[in-house]
Amino acid sequence: VIIGNVDDILSTELVANDINLVAIESLDGPMKVKAKIRYNFKDADATVFPISKDEIKVVFDEPVRAITPGQSVVLYKEDVLIGGGTIK
Repeated sequence: VIIGNVDDILSTELVANDINLVAIESLDGPMKVKAKIRYNFKDADATVFPISKDEIKVVFDEPVRAITPGQSVVLYKEDVLIGGGTIK
């Protein structure tokens, strides 16, 4: 067991791979989105940046709690599902 402060599990960015885009054909530049990092997580304002064809970087406007490798990140633009990927 490792004990720490709540601030120790806050992060402002993540990298994801295995990208699956639904509502757009490709991500050609930065895009403002709402991002969810788990099912019960309240969506958070973020900007998604393409790194490569199969990798993105998501930068949150405010720190979020417990970004976990292996979990999914899902991206929305208003009520439209943009796509998602697996957190590295």
